[in-house]
Amino acid sequence: MVPRRHDAELWRKPGARRRPPLALLTACVLPVSPAIAQSAPQVTGIEITSDPGSSGFYTDEDLIEVTVTFDQNVSVWTSGGYPSVDIRIGDVARRAGLQRSRDDWMVFSYQVHVGGYPPEAATMINHHHLQAAHGGEEDLDGVSIEAGSISLNGGTITNASNQAALLTHPGLAVQPGHKVDSIRPVFSRPPVVNGDTVTVFYREPLDSTGSPRTSDTTVRAISTEVRNWKVTNAVVAGNELRLTLDQPVEHDDAVVVNVSYTSEIRDPAGQRAFGGGGTAMNQTPEPEPASAEGPTVTALAFDSTPSLGSIYRGGESVDIKVTFDGEVTVTTSDGTPSLQLKVGGLLRTAHYVSGSGTTELTFRYETSEGLSLPVATFLTYHWRQTVATGDEDSDGLSVPAGRLRLNGGTITGSGGDADLDHPELPADARHKVDGVKPLLAGTPEADGNVVTLNFSEALDQSSTPDSGAFQVQARRADRDRRVLTASVDGSTVELVVLPPLIHGERLWVTYTPGAAAIQDLRGNTVPSVPLSPIVNHTTRQSGFSPDSGAASVGSVGIGSTPGTDGIYAGGDRIDIDVAFDGDVTVDTTNGDPLLELEVGGLVEHAAYRTGSGTSALTFSYDIAEGWPPGMGDQIRSAGVIARIGDLDTDGVRVPAGEIELNGATIIDGSSRNANLTYPALGPQPGHRVDGVRPYVLPGDSVVH
Repeated sequence: MVPRRHDAELWRKPGARRRPPLALLTACVLPVSPAIAQSAPQVTGIEITSDPGSSGFYTDEDLIEVTVTFDQNVSVWTSGGYPSVDIRIGDVARRAGLQRSRDDWMVFSYQVHVGGYPPEAATMINHHHLQAAHGGEEDLDGVSIEAGSISLNGGTITNASNQAALLTHPGLAVQPGHKVDSIRPVFSRPPVVNGDTVTVFYREPLDSTGSPRTSDTTVRAISTEVRNWKVTNAVVAGNELRLTLDQPVEHDDAVVVNVSYTSEIRDPAGQRAFGGGGTAMNQTPEPEPASAEGPTVTALAFDSTPSLGSIYRGGESVDIKVTFDGEVTVTTSDGTPSLQLKVGGLLRTAHYVSGSGTTELTFRYETSEGLSLPVATFLTYHWRQTVATGDEDSDGLSVPAGRLRLNGGTITGSGGDADLDHPELPADARHKVDGVKPLLAGTPEADGNVVTLNFSEALDQSSTPDSGAFQVQARRADRDRRVLTASVDGSTVELVVLPPLIHGERLWVTYTPGAAAIQDLRGNTVPSVPLSPIVNHTTRQSGFSPDSGAASVGSVGIGSTPGTDGIYAGGDRIDIDVAFDGDVTVDTTNGDPLLELEVGGLVEHAAYRTGSGTSALTFSYDIAEGWPPGMGDQIRSAGVIARIGDLDTDGVRVPAGEIELNGATIIDGSSRNANLTYPALGPQPGHRVDGVRPYVLPGDSVVH
């Protein structure tokens, strides 16, 4: 087999924004040791050489290119894998793959995600199958590279004398001229209405040069009579869109604010804000009573105790006592008085519950358990989903001045209506709130027999769930994994599964809360995790280096017979015969060797079955039966694992490669490690595959 070699003629993506590979935008130059320079190649510089454009931002599908230079010419061999460089975008490491090389330099590239959605919202959307959502990327400080970020991944970098390159290099600090933003601006919290002013809050600063049209927004009231306000002015200030109305909103109006998708509301990277809308928080003050000559407020105080010492969980009651200088009587026949308190910067409403006929009235607010404010806001105002927002206040609850409301009720005493003016009740650290549910952060990952799920916050280690609460499933039932244990460590849940994953294998994980549900440190439960794809980091297991003169592979062929029609059906077995030029012995004590084959363009693995002690080893693969391959995502979007059937109309093929030992050993008669490299076997028209069951689509009577 001839190894693949990279050179300067490799294809480049048309239109990719970049600078010439040798244009040093930002470089980290290393001293060269003369002793080393005369022998093994070493890295002399690592730099970002692409051009983000005049804005300084890389956005959707832009290429970030990293150039690595050496002290001498090098060759890159990729038969075993492709070298890469890890770059940091925000707090996330992204892998830039080898793009091209020439002489003493190599260029690695990373394509910025086609985004739009904030990552935390995209994760929630994908996990709950609302739609396929792409999470954008963001680094407003600039891309960086940590020391030692070059990986071979099975490839090699050598000089003309076949000496392996030394890949040690220092880090590249944050590069302000190379920022990343493929996230569109979205609402960060509900819009607020106060009199004739509406404020829409965005997740990030907006481009102040934008001039939003007043026609891009609508403000209307929902009541027995629908009323509309005319927006007379719209301006951008920081992360806010501020609207001026032609007339003020009444304090008891339920107001809906809508903002259209427009190019005039954008971030500094040029990303257009998502359109969105929904019910606004009306903070317009209630008119003072005509006469307020009755009792006056003398004090406000919290009158409840959080269950966690100083922190309320979701679903707990917060009581606030309002003291007057005389007895008051409360009537609620036409409405219930209320008191607004501030929870994490948002005004919430506590309703009157008791105290009429005394000098002390109690108002009660029940804290909410639900999703974090950014995620709940996104789903509510951009996706029109009805979700609960979890309350969160790490500083302590407070009550702004003048927030008592009658709402049609009355509070009276001797002398007439009570004076509802009151001072501020400052934030009290003894009354914090955490009702936010931990959410799955990012995508589950796997390496070998360990599957890792990362969550948005630290978890309670005593809430370790039963392993039966998890399922790790494959596209074929016989490849599902058994979850042996589940453990909690910090914000991570780790599953140990059997058998271990194979490199390139696709699996999905599901979590269904049981009696021992996963909780955060406040007792808020983790919601269910529907069918979520696992990023499989399992690498090909390196075999022993072949010994000189050891047995080697002479040919590869298909030894099974599909039948007269030349087609294997679901459940049939394909045998791949590997012929050596001498007898070999296979020891499977610690695992079974694997051989890659392609079925319908998908890489599968045939497992060793027989042949030890002879010169011919047989690897077998059982054809999967199920749905057509192209319907997998559609079926999984309903939260159901898609059991996909194999389909190959051209014929099975075996790409050139190397037998993966997977813990086994293969030696020849002289106890030497065999050479396991084998040549390619092209598509075999006499060995086609059809494991797809007949099916009927909804609304269609035709059997496919």
